[in-house]
Amino acid sequence: MNYIFNPQRFWFLLRKTIFERRLQIGGIFILSILGAFLMYYSQVFTDNGRIHTDFQDWLGAQTDSFGISFILGSIALSGLLFNYFSETEKGYSYLTLPASYFEKWLCGVFIMLSFVLYSLLVFRAMDTAFVSYYRSAIVSLVSDVDTFTKSAVVLPFNIENLRLPYFFTMALTSVVVVGSLYFNKLALIKSVFIGVGVFIALQFLNGTIAGALFDEEVSTTFFFSRVYLIKSDVSVHLPPMLMSFFNNLYTFIIPVALWFIALIRLREKEF
Repeated sequence: MNYIFNPQRFWFLLRKTIFERRLQIGGIFILSILGAFLMYYSQVFTDNGRIHTDFQDWLGAQTDSFGISFILGSIALSGLLFNYFSETEKGYSYLTLPASYFEKWLCGVFIMLSFVLYSLLVFRAMDTAFVSYYRSAIVSLVSDVDTFTKSAVVLPFNIENLRLPYFFTMALTSVVVVGSLYFNKLALIKSVFIGVGVFIALQFLNGTIAGALFDEEVSTTFFFSRVYLIKSDVSVHLPPMLMSFFNNLYTFIIPVALWFIALIRLREKEF
């Protein structure tokens, strides 16, 4: 058991990883939240720094700024975690570190989870500051305050508001981590292309099946869970239990399984 996991050895590995890649890791952490801030700011404020008095799409501004920065930051970080095999010397040096394959994998998991927690906490603080400032500033600019502030609420981090950001983050980061252990060159680019390609193929398959089942044009919103019938203006859902199963399958179960495939692959590389 001591060979598989030793707390002190894991702590030394984690410190070594963060110290050696502090600029890349720190840069991803800072740039992701900076990108979220700039996207948020550009939608709520005018070019001269004044707030949009008629701004109502708070949910859109919040989900766009958080979702895009969260997805891109997570992909960049996941591509960095196990990117040791683009050069033979770096890969050999990494594999011969005095740490088990499980500790190396767990180090990547820990850094990724730290990024997720950091993104949620910092964005929540930033979101609260934006909403609070808007609510206080709008009082002196308009007479009907309630009309402008009723949509200005802090974004809840639930699955309904952030389904697509959570899905793309979980799916693409897990694909990139596995790809980093299978591709020696351009692992990040190849992995993202594969992930996006699979997504497009599944969407096309979903549209084909839906088109065969319904005698009118359909617009899919999330594959194998719901479709939108354009002519009838009706959204057709799977039964709640099945829809929940497919949503959890794509968003959590398959990505977690891919992370464990990465663990197995790392073990294979060591032996």
